[in-house]
Amino acid sequence: MAQIHVLSKETIDKIAAGEVVERPSSVVKELLENAVDAGAGAITVEIKEGGISFIRVTDNGCGIDNGQVPLAFLRHATSKIQTAEDLSRIVSLGFRGEALSSIAAVSRLELITKTKETLTGIRYLIEGGEEVETDEGSALVMDAATGEVYAACSLPYMDPNNMAESEVGSEHVKAITQPYEPGSTFKSVSAMAILESKAMGPETTMFCPSTISANDYDVSDSHEREGATYSLREILNHSSNVGISLAMENAGFPYLNDAIKRYHLTEATGIDYPGEGGGSVLDFNQWGKIVGYNISFGQGISVTPLQMVRFYGCVANDGVMVTPHFLISKPQSGEVAEWPEETVTEDAEALRDLRSMLRSVVTDGTGVKADIPGYEVCGKTSTAEIASEEGGYKKDVYNLGFCGFIDNSSSKLVCFVGANEVYGMRQTTKIFNDIMTNAVKQYNITTDEAK
Repeated sequence: MAQIHVLSKETIDKIAAGEVVERPSSVVKELLENAVDAGAGAITVEIKEGGISFIRVTDNGCGIDNGQVPLAFLRHATSKIQTAEDLSRIVSLGFRGEALSSIAAVSRLELITKTKETLTGIRYLIEGGEEVETDEGSALVMDAATGEVYAACSLPYMDPNNMAESEVGSEHVKAITQPYEPGSTFKSVSAMAILESKAMGPETTMFCPSTISANDYDVSDSHEREGATYSLREILNHSSNVGISLAMENAGFPYLNDAIKRYHLTEATGIDYPGEGGGSVLDFNQWGKIVGYNISFGQGISVTPLQMVRFYGCVANDGVMVTPHFLISKPQSGEVAEWPEETVTEDAEALRDLRSMLRSVVTDGTGVKADIPGYEVCGKTSTAEIASEEGGYKKDVYNLGFCGFIDNSSSKLVCFVGANEVYGMRQTTKIFNDIMTNAVKQYNITTDEAK
C-alpha cells in the first residue's frame, strides 16, 4: 500500500501553477487581469513563439511599492481581501493571490515596477519560484589546492570611477571582512567533528524529537515536523537543528571545540587583503548545553565566509588547509609568492564520509538546485537567523548561504554565495550553480572519469 507523505514546496508550487497557468494564453490572461485590477488604461502585450519563449505585458497601472514586491510572489498574498467576509464584496478580476507565484514557479519572471509617489522603481527577478533580492551579499571562489582567490565580490558595489557616490559599506569585500553567524553551513563542521570522534558514521541512526530543551531554551528545526529517526546523513540532508545538536552531544562537545580550533574557524586566514575579519566563540569553559547545541548548527559563533570557504576547501583537499591569497607573483622581480599550508586532519575515512554526505545534500537534500549535471557537486545550504540589537533574533529575515565544491574532478574550486537580510526562507543555490557552471566552462573542469 502506498504511503502518504507531504509534497515538497517545489512540487506544490508546480501543481498550483498547472491549475492556474495551463498554457501561455493562461499567463497572458492572468497578467492582463492584474493590469486591469491595477487601474491600467493602456496595456501592451508582446509574445514570441506563441508565448513559449517570451511574454511581456506592459501597463500604466498603479504599480507595486518596492517593499511589497517580494510579498507579491508568495502564494495567497493579495491586496484584494483580508478576511473571509471580504469574499462577498469582491469587485476585482482576481483575488486569490496565486497568479504571480504560479507563473514564477514554472518560468523565469522579471518584474519592473514603480508607483506614482516614488522617484525610483525596482527590478525583481525570480526563477522557478526562487528569488534572492538583497542590498547586501557576497560571493567568493577559491582554489582549495593552492589558496588562490579567483574571484571575490560583494554588495553594495563600489564604482572606483565614481567614489563620490559610493554607498556605505561598498569599500569592503564582505566575504573577507564581515564576520557573521553562519547557520547551517556550519553543520558540516559539526558533522566532521562527529565523524572524527567515531561516535557515528553516515548511516548511524538516532531518534530526533520535534524539539529539545536545555537551560530553559527550546531547539527546533526550521520547519514543523513530528519526531523521526534520522541517520547522520539524513540529519545533514534535512538540515535538522535538533538532529545535529543531539548527534554532537552524543559525540561530545569537546570534539566540536577541538574542530573549531584545529580548523582555525575563528582566526584570520592571513589573506593578503586589508581589514580581514576574525570571528569569535565563547571559551569552552563557558559552554552550557544550550551553547553547545547552538554552536553545532551555526549560532553563537561568528566566522567570515572566507573562513568557511577555507574549511570546505580543506575537506575537498584531503585535509590540507591552504592560505587564501590574491598575489601569485611579482612580474617586476620575477619572484613567485609562496604561501603556507597545513595538514589539519589525516582522517581519510571522515573526509571521504563528509564529502559523501555533502553530495547527498545536493542530490537528496536542501541543495538540489546547486547540482550541475555530470558533476559531483557537494555542499551545504544555510538560512541563518540574524541576531537583533534588542536581543534574540530578527523575525522572518535571514542571511542565506551556500558553500560547496565539485568532488572527483580536475579542480578543487570552492565557492561561497551569501545574501544578507533576505525576507523569507530562500536559497542562493541557483547563484552557486550559475557561478560554478561558468567555472566548469572557463577552466575546462572535467570529472575524474573523463581524465
